[in-house]
Amino acid sequence: MKIGSKKGFTLIELLIVIAIIGILAVALLPTVLGAPAKGRDAARKANLNATVTALEGAMVDGVAYPASGTTGGVCVDANKFPTQVKYFQGGTPPKDPSGANGPKLGGCGTRGAYVYGVSSGSNGKNYWLAAYMEVPADANAAYSDISALSDKTDPPAPTVQAVCDPYATGTGVPQATSCLYIVSK
Repeated sequence: MKIGSKKGFTLIELLIVIAIIGILAVALLPTVLGAPAKGRDAARKANLNATVTALEGAMVDGVAYPASGTTGGVCVDANKFPTQVKYFQGGTPPKDPSGANGPKLGGCGTRGAYVYGVSSGSNGKNYWLAAYMEVPADANAAYSDISALSDKTDPPAPTVQAVCDPYATGTGVPQATSCLYIVSK
């Protein structure tokens, strides 16, 4: 047997490697965990833009924008958009990626649906679409009440919000006021 020959790692070497792995894990964990929410927010923005494309395509063919009926807006669905349905890709308006688990917005009592409204005083020529964002950095509007959108065409800048939690009170109605993404024309 040789004296001084060493096989394996010392306890200190193992602890250093474990500490480095732990530091890297802590640094990367928030990025990895936030990715699904950012992906859903990106899908929501794309869905709103697809809705704008469908509405504008219908308008070019002489189909008027739908009436919203209420100041809080209506759900974007085939019942409220019967003459515009064929302009949507796949023949149906897009749904929120959260589905039935999404929040309720404005005059739309359906979870996970986007909201559409006509701006007041525009004689049906201006409209807005809204979606609820999970990541505050993805939001572009700071409304405490979506019915205020009926009088706006340009959304104000969002306030800083740490989290967007639509279930803070258990109602499914968004409580964080800066978590809306709004497209207006």
